[in-house]
Amino acid sequence: MILLRHAETLENAAGRFLGRSDPRLSPAGARQAERLSSAFISDHSHKVISSPARRALETAQLLGLRRPVIEPDLREIDFGTWEGLTQAEVSERDPENFRAFASGAIDGFPGGETVAAVADRASAVLEAHRSDSLVVVTHATVVRILVAALLGLPVSSYRSSFGRPGHLSWTELEQHEGGWRLHTYDARSRTDGVDDAGAVSTAGTPTI
Repeated sequence: MILLRHAETLENAAGRFLGRSDPRLSPAGARQAERLSSAFISDHSHKVISSPARRALETAQLLGLRRPVIEPDLREIDFGTWEGLTQAEVSERDPENFRAFASGAIDGFPGGETVAAVADRASAVLEAHRSDSLVVVTHATVVRILVAALLGLPVSSYRSSFGRPGHLSWTELEQHEGGWRLHTYDARSRTDGVDDAGAVSTAGTPTI
């Protein structure tokens, strides 16, 4: 299974909490995906499932992935009253909850969703597709929570357990009889390494 984070949006670039809002990719994000698309070669043995968010669906399209199955429970966590704010703005408006967030352990977001609820809904999607080889196009917080849940770690500590995955990064896991095994986390291609001829270094990019 490959968990793939979507490409960049303007809100991401500005450092804002982006959960249930539904912006398109930024021009830079679209270029990211277009440059990387040649490295993503489908062998048609996998199933692609995706968050319904436009940023996820646009990423899948630009990467040349076949039409994904849309799974609403792969959407990003609901940040509630923090939606659209920067960390600096949240620290001023909601200092107590922000201190918990900054410490690396948080149960949920005020007016939004609990971390456990995200773990439950996203894990249920994977269980429904567990017999398939999967590419999952989703969001940064969902990736972190899912990996913690699948590895049996406390989901409330997803932030201290795993760094924030970059745009268009992929995380690979494999299911065995004893549970899930993490092969790679937050792997990225060097899509910034474009030479004068327009060639892109994509060493290490998975063939999916």
